[in-house]
Amino acid sequence: MKNLKQGFEVYTELKKIVQKMNCTIEAVIVEGMRDSKAIRLLGFENDIIKCSSSRFSHTEFVENLSKKYFTITILTDFDKHGMMLNKKLSSDLRQKRVKVNNIYRKQIKDILKQNSMRTIESINKLVILCCKFE
Repeated sequence: MKNLKQGFEVYTELKKIVQKMNCTIEAVIVEGMRDSKAIRLLGFENDIIKCSSSRFSHTEFVENLSKKYFTITILTDFDKHGMMLNKKLSSDLRQKRVKVNNIYRKQIKDILKQNSMRTIESINKLVILCCKFE
């Protein structure tokens, strides 16, 4: 981020996306605790599921999600591991008839990428900085 004004603009864009997600998505899947915190700080009000802390096998994890949710967004990181995890989860959840909304993932990815950010948890510093001025 070049300056505070740019940071605040990025924060505002992300917050608008999350507000839309509140109306259309039942749950978000993230990798870990810091990712969960970032999405919550942006205002996501529905369920956030951390796949890294699941005590179930991948198959059981997907099965449990498919029994509870109809629409999900997957916000794993935008690195190689996160992309592979997103692809696997998306495929397996769709086979269980869960609607995986990738629109929000792409929007968030584009915003973060434009600002040299590749992880969901990188949003935390931005949110904390911008909340002081909101």
